[in-house]
Amino acid sequence: MKTVSSLIFLAVGALGLLLASGCAAPQHSPASRTGKSCFYASQVNNFALVNRNTVNFRVGVSDIYEARLLGNCGDIAWTESIAFDAGATSLVCSGLGATLIVPTAIGPRRCPVNAIRKLTPAEVSALPRGTKP
Repeated sequence: MKTVSSLIFLAVGALGLLLASGCAAPQHSPASRTGKSCFYASQVNNFALVNRNTVNFRVGVSDIYEARLLGNCGDIAWTESIAFDAGATSLVCSGLGATLIVPTAIGPRRCPVNAIRKLTPAEVSALPRGTKP
């Protein structure tokens, strides 16, 4: 009986060491998991207003996306920051289900997003002055 419990103890200990040594599954970017150009809402770090219902925003260091809002998001012209709410996963792959959050003096304004797309390098270089985040 003592031998069986010793073997179980050793097996559990070996499994713990194996997991602690970094043999867990490799981490992949959101885009590689979904096959789309996705990002986490927390990765948005700058934005530029194109018009009252279009916003360009930077994700990470070099990726620039365009968000088309479902309607007019009036207070966005006066804000200095934005955020995205993408639900429980915080993963944004398209505009559907994502909401742009704009802080205002009376509380956050939620603006539904219709579509989000990643701009190509050629589109980024052709952006008019003031619309590149």
